[in-house]
Amino acid sequence: MLKLSEPTNEPSSTTTNPAISGLKKRRTRLAFRASPNDLKSLASKRLPRKEAALSRFLKGTGIRPSQVENAPNLTRILGKRTSVIDAMRFSQEPAVIEFLKVYDSTPVCDRKQVPFEAVALKAQCNFSELLGAIILSFRSVQAQKSAVLAMGSHPDVVQATINDALSVKGAVAQKMLHEAVGFLPTPKGTSINFNLGQNDKPEEDEGKESAPEINELFPMITERQEKWQADRSRLLESDN
Repeated sequence: MLKLSEPTNEPSSTTTNPAISGLKKRRTRLAFRASPNDLKSLASKRLPRKEAALSRFLKGTGIRPSQVENAPNLTRILGKRTSVIDAMRFSQEPAVIEFLKVYDSTPVCDRKQVPFEAVALKAQCNFSELLGAIILSFRSVQAQKSAVLAMGSHPDVVQATINDALSVKGAVAQKMLHEAVGFLPTPKGTSINFNLGQNDKPEEDEGKESAPEINELFPMITERQEKWQADRSRLLESDN
């Protein structure tokens, strides 16, 4: 009678247990522990983008996020960041210069995320002086932009005025053109100053004429008018 062979507990040399292999790999991965720096890096990655940028910006300064929150709210007052920064670059005020040094040294990826208040605190700026300097610089730049737009459109406005003066109902435009070329006297006391961002003139200069005068922009024709009148008189005398 044949006897069945008894099962043995010895592992086979030709096969590998997948469960055992996977367990070894898992134990190997768990054996590696993250360093403190790696944990900080992982923690910063979990923060929202804005908070992570502020954390990097304030690192080593001793400034706490709560100080930024409690600082005067420059962001709400100044509005659009790009226009304000562009205007600030025309300023020579010390507070603005120190602000831009810190702002420009900040990585580009973090600049849009870091609030104005944090930059001002890190640059150790006086908030009142900084705000005043920014407003003056912004006003000056915007005034010069307006002046450029006005001067650029002036030829078209003059052409439109001439077209209106040539029409039947163009009495007002005709008077303006006559005054512009000196054919009619111009009322005194009226002047246009495009340097809106500049300081006012001293009181002793108020009585002086502003430059450029209208006579410099449009040549006077008084002498020509007198010559025309003389020629006309001679022609009338010869006809008689």
